[in-house]
Order: sequence, then C-alpha cells, then structure tokens
Amino acid sequence: MTRYKDTFVRLPKRTEFANKKKADIFISIHANAAPSKKRAPYFRGIEVYYLSPAQTKRAKAAAEKENSVMLKGKDYYTTNAYISLISREKIVESHKLGLDVQHRMLRNARKHYPKVGNGGVKRANFWVLVGAQMPAILVETGYITHKTEGKHLMNSNYQKLLAKGIAEGIERYLKNKR
Repeated sequence: MTRYKDTFVRLPKRTEFANKKKADIFISIHANAAPSKKRAPYFRGIEVYYLSPAQTKRAKAAAEKENSVMLKGKDYYTTNAYISLISREKIVESHKLGLDVQHRMLRNARKHYPKVGNGGVKRANFWVLVGAQMPAILVETGYITHKTEGKHLMNSNYQKLLAKGIAEGIERYLKNKR
C-alpha cells in the first residue's frame, strides 16, 4: 500500500514505491465518476484497465484526464509512442491480471448485489500504470455518481466483497502464472 489515510501521492511516486519494493504486481484502486450529473444514471459498473494504448473513445478520454498532470503539452501520438516502449509481455500479463480480478470482483459482489454492472476489462494508457515494472492494472470499483452504485460503495459489506474479489483475483492470477 502506498498510504493508509486519505492523502494524495503523486502518480510517479506510486509506481516508484512498487518498483523499490520489487512488487510482483501493481494495482491502483479507484471509485469512478460520470462526466456530468446529467449523465450519471448511464454510467455504472466495475471496470478494470490495463496498460496499453487506449482503443475506445471513452478509454482515451479517461486516460487523457488521468494523465493531464504528467503529460501536459504532449499530444496523443507522443503519449502512445512512449507507452509502446513498454514490453509486450507486461501488457499480456497485465491483461490476464485484469481479467482475473474483474471476474472475481463481479462474482463476489453479485452474490449479494446481483445487478452489479460489468464495465469490462479495457486498454488504457493511464500514467499511473506506465512506470510500473510489473504487471499493472487500475480498478474502478464502481461509479460514486450512480444513485444505486454510489450507495453500495459506501456500504462496508459491499466494500469487503470487492476487496475479497480483488484478493481472489490476485491469487488466481499468481497461481496460474506459476
């Protein structure tokens, strides 16, 4: 863990910490938000991103917003050129990790909350994942701006189900990697 209380840690410091500890994997955990109050009812679901040049318009927009601090003034092509330097193996392993974590989070959450949305496992070039020297994913646990999902995210039982899903996904990934 990079911190135990609600304080901001600069993006490069997060992966720097993981690299210094020689971590086997890197997971950045977040709660998502819709782009506007008007559109909040339409955005829901657990999403997992792994490092790769973004493919969808929405993933590109999310990555652009996340990266604005680190890549200020850099265009899309410069950003993707930099990210393409990341090894293919790390991208493949990050994708596998993302699939395992997503699957287990949904499985656990849906035991008690059957309508939990599946936002999918997606490619994105989030800066927070770029510096990691190990397989890395960014987990969006749901949308705090969605009426129902926001309530779930504040519920400690729901949080425990998601945490258990993340842990089980990690365990499954590491077991299959051997």
